[in-house]
Amino acid sequence: MCRIKAVNRTHKYMELRAQLFKLPLENITFNLKLMRYNHGYKVFFIDVNVDACKFLASPRNPIVRSFYNIFKKNSNVNHTCPYNHDVIVDKLFTGNLEADFAKYVPMVNGDYAFFTEWYTNKIHRASLKTSFSHVTFTNLKCSSLDDKFMEFATCQIKAVNRSHKYLDIYTKMHQLPIKTAWVKVKFMKFDNGYKPFFIDLSYDACKFMRNKKKHPIALMFFRSFVNNTNLNHTCPYDHDIFVDKLYTGELETEFSRLIPIPSGDYAIFTEWSSENTTRCTVRLYMKIFQK
Repeated sequence: MCRIKAVNRTHKYMELRAQLFKLPLENITFNLKLMRYNHGYKVFFIDVNVDACKFLASPRNPIVRSFYNIFKKNSNVNHTCPYNHDVIVDKLFTGNLEADFAKYVPMVNGDYAFFTEWYTNKIHRASLKTSFSHVTFTNLKCSSLDDKFMEFATCQIKAVNRSHKYLDIYTKMHQLPIKTAWVKVKFMKFDNGYKPFFIDLSYDACKFMRNKKKHPIALMFFRSFVNNTNLNHTCPYDHDIFVDKLYTGELETEFSRLIPIPSGDYAIFTEWSSENTTRCTVRLYMKIFQK
């Protein structure tokens, strides 16, 4: 099996199953090329030969490691040689590509592809080519409505290279503990101004943290940043709150499963309240390029 499956009109995931007839596999090497479309696909930045067995025993090469991190959680290619089983990649969403690769590879807007050639015992066995698109943050606005309650020490988008970025937010809380919390989330699309797109969320954050499965859309939003924040437990909160190095890929991995997102300019507007009082707003703007 080697296919891309549509989740909705634009978002897709990849599934791969390679049935192996001669086992075990040892002496595995591959060539990895990152390609960019410019009147045909041409090599862009990366063209490297890798001894897969040595790499998996000691994954030190940062570029190869970033490529491996794209799919290792979705694959049984997660140990060193020998391999005595079929090889699978299961439901690899587009967001996986960006979260790690953006840290090392200067990718301007455009259409890209990975070309890989796989060998055992120096014999060419298979090739795999996949293309993808690009997401980038464009602006971030944080506003405290009561500086005696809280203030933003950090609210920034930081560039990794010319097009890839991550966001950092650090909120200094002056009145602790926080025992109640309410969140409103609006997904916006630019169309002669930002207008609501898909659905508006409004939920009790404390109740949600106690039972996340009851709110699948809120869970999707939460998953987009849960690994980058200390906002990962239920109330009360007796500490400052941060979101640290949130890359664009984290958003796309979750949102692409449920929301049809064509190319365009988008924003996520959030409003945070406690004790029935709105305390702050955070607005994140982004651009999505779909092939």
